[in-house]
Amino acid sequence: MISARSLVAGVICVALFAGAAVAQERPIDRLNAFPSIFGASSAYPSRSGSGSFGLTITDSRAGQDGPDADAAASIWLGSAQDNLAVNLGIAFTGLDPFGDAGAFSVAVSRLVSVREQSATYLGASMGNVEAWGTPGVEMTNNVYLSHIAFLFIGDRVYPVQVSVGSGSATTRNTKTDAFERGGFAGIGIGVWNNVSLSASFTATQTNLGLSTALPVGPGVGVTLGVADVAENANDRQFSMSFGYGF
Repeated sequence: MISARSLVAGVICVALFAGAAVAQERPIDRLNAFPSIFGASSAYPSRSGSGSFGLTITDSRAGQDGPDADAAASIWLGSAQDNLAVNLGIAFTGLDPFGDAGAFSVAVSRLVSVREQSATYLGASMGNVEAWGTPGVEMTNNVYLSHIAFLFIGDRVYPVQVSVGSGSATTRNTKTDAFERGGFAGIGIGVWNNVSLSASFTATQTNLGLSTALPVGPGVGVTLGVADVAENANDRQFSMSFGYGF
């Protein structure tokens, strides 16, 4: 479900944090990284007042030769447990010149189910809100369900995230190259203390991602992603995203 505009919003930050209940039961050094999902929306929120900055570098973009870059920022407000968590974001498409094209985004999340070692969130989002600088860009909308679980294998804890949903511009038409309404699914798993792997799918694309923390300070991470791995939509794209979360 990756388009040129949705790519940066989907991978602006590597989420590396733990559930408090699990941390109390197992030593934190045995808890693997919380998994993000490359190429699929997630309803899992961050705490109110937290936010992120990100920079995404891609090897290509439709209608342009050579690499390009995007920048994004977002902030979370409210509580998904008490009522709604709201994410407000802004993305700048291309950096040369910086700020000549971009859009706002808004997403909401609500906790709908919680068990001893799992939780489920319902989310919805709108993208390309008040877009500027690129003619013909239409506002998008997604709705999705994300399930978080913790697997205890040996002496380690493996966080797993599964997300499924539908959106207005998630599936690439292989005949027209246009993005159309369709479903998507994704799964991510923390495989080590600071590393997670993920895969996401639409009717025409498979995307793979790897996220890891960088040893330069808290909240700093990088995501490496490959969109349309099998080139089913003739749009394979490599990306590297650097993120800082606070």
